[in-house]
Amino acid sequence: METFADYILNERSLGSKMEIVYYLAKKEGVFFEKPVIFKTEILRIFLNNVDLRA
Repeated sequence: METFADYILNERSLGSKMEIVYYLAKKEGVFFEKPVIFKTEILRIFLNNVDLRA
C-alpha cells in the first residue's frame, strides 16, 4: 500500500493534488496548508527545469 506522500508526489497535475488534499481533509479531518503544497510544487517544477551544472 502506498503512503500518502507517495500518492501525492506521484500525481502530476497540481489541480489533482489540490483535489486529493481537499477530499482527504474533509474525510479524515486532516489539516493541510494548501499554500505549502503549491509552493512545493512550484519548487519541484523549477528544480526539474533548471540546469544545476552550469
